[in-house]
Amino acid sequence: MALAVVRLLLLAAVVSTEAKVFLRSGASVNATAAGPAAFAGDPPLLFSEESCQAMGSTKAKLGGPVPPAEVVPGCTEVCDMIKGMKEYWMTGGMATWSCDEAKKYGCVWGSGADLKNPSDIAC
Repeated sequence: MALAVVRLLLLAAVVSTEAKVFLRSGASVNATAAGPAAFAGDPPLLFSEESCQAMGSTKAKLGGPVPPAEVVPGCTEVCDMIKGMKEYWMTGGMATWSCDEAKKYGCVWGSGADLKNPSDIAC
């Protein structure tokens, strides 16, 4: 029984080592985690008002999804939250604030014929 446990642990160690070598061989040392279509060495797209505005303008220009290399993590979530706040409050201070934020981040929702910008949600 003890011999079987030792063999099993030894086998697990060997397989683990081989897996690490295999995974490292396919990864580039200088690659950054910028997105699925990013090239090695490209800086990652960081969340900011300006990068969200650029992503929103690209989405509006294309009329739909943004190319994977131009997706900025967090912008879609922020814009969805802003839209939800505007739909909930409808009028008043919070509604006005959410409209200001939607314009500041360049939010665009939907795709194709259903593409909406802040003016389409009564901002």
